[in-house]
Amino acid sequence: MGNKIKRLLFVLVMFILLCPLLQQTFNLIKIEPLLGAIVNSNDTIFSFEGWLNRTYQEKKENYLKDSFGFRNIMIRVNNQIAYWVDNEARANGIIIGKFNYLYDEAYIKSYYGVDFIGEKAIDKKIEMLKEINSKFKEKNISLIVILSPDKGNYFPEYFPERYDTIKSMTNNECYAKKLKSSDINTLDLNNYFLKQKPISKYPLFTKYGIHWSTYGKLMAFDMIIKTLEKTRNIDLPDLNIQSINVTYEKIEDLDYDVGNRMNLLFNFKGQELAYPKFSINKSGKIKPKVLTISDSYYWDIFMTGLDADFFDGPHYWY
Repeated sequence: MGNKIKRLLFVLVMFILLCPLLQQTFNLIKIEPLLGAIVNSNDTIFSFEGWLNRTYQEKKENYLKDSFGFRNIMIRVNNQIAYWVDNEARANGIIIGKFNYLYDEAYIKSYYGVDFIGEKAIDKKIEMLKEINSKFKEKNISLIVILSPDKGNYFPEYFPERYDTIKSMTNNECYAKKLKSSDINTLDLNNYFLKQKPISKYPLFTKYGIHWSTYGKLMAFDMIIKTLEKTRNIDLPDLNIQSINVTYEKIEDLDYDVGNRMNLLFNFKGQELAYPKFSINKSGKIKPKVLTISDSYYWDIFMTGLDADFFDGPHYWY
């Protein structure tokens, strides 16, 4: 009986060791891909030159590390254990705050002014914007600078205690002050969100997202439309919210984008969020030509085609 058990254990161990190879070769089980900015190594072709200078071995090793069977599940298990045991996020730059509010560390540093580039550097950029604005005016083109909100400014009360420090001048505060005293059209969405925070019925930022919420995105885009109308003295299509679906369980990707980047086995507990259903009135309205230069905050607006309903052939430079 003892030998039978030993043989059985040996077969079981060998099977477990072979499982990654079997999965990699035959793709027996469908496994969800990891989320976030992940770049996997490509396979390489054998050559004597590559073998002699060791580039083949290095590339092959990197490829096998990135592609062995069940790798994604093992990474999720490792990340889940790190969260359970150490309350740590195994994702680049992600910080877990109080009550599981998730942050990108760069936003925390920005809130305290750690990344302040200096007043002279900002003065130089403002002068460049003034020059561009002057040239645009000659061609009847309007330049609008939009200061986006960020989660660090919106939810500083949930920062981990280890980040508590003295707050100094920030890039956002300096830009807002200097743009306000210039002749450049400016929409300060950061200030708008902070004013809306105590009175907004629904979250403008979520616990597990880094960008504005789905609801906050619509509020921000509505302000952009109104600013364009005022600046150009035109009547753009109207964004009319018909109803709002409030849900606790189903969270859309935009509202869980940082949670997704953590690549855990189990999602965080839900949060009550609002998902508006809206209509767009285009009758008798003007759709101007618009070029948007932005970071990822505008990505969801562009990818969902929302701006195409308001602008004539919109362009987005990311």
